[in-house]
Amino acid sequence: MDDDDELAAAEEARDRRRDRRTQAHGRDLMRTGSAKVFKQILDVQEKRARADGEADEQADDERDDAAGSDGGPRHGRHRHHGHGDDRDR
Repeated sequence: MDDDDELAAAEEARDRRRDRRTQAHGRDLMRTGSAKVFKQILDVQEKRARADGEADEQADDERDDAAGSDGGPRHGRHRHHGHGDDRDR
């Protein structure tokens, strides 16, 4: 066996080990308790997305205030957009 053959055999062995580790990780996700972990991950992502959305809304409000508002009273977080009634006021 020359050096190229030995190198190719070593690379094949490394690839097989990597593939086994990858497949083992996939099997671990299917074990009992994985659904709970998955739900926890989704809950954290949802919480972060909600927090990011609130931060974006607050930044928009601050940007609007800095640009100059109409000076009228503000009721809560919602502004009236002239839809014909005052349900959100």
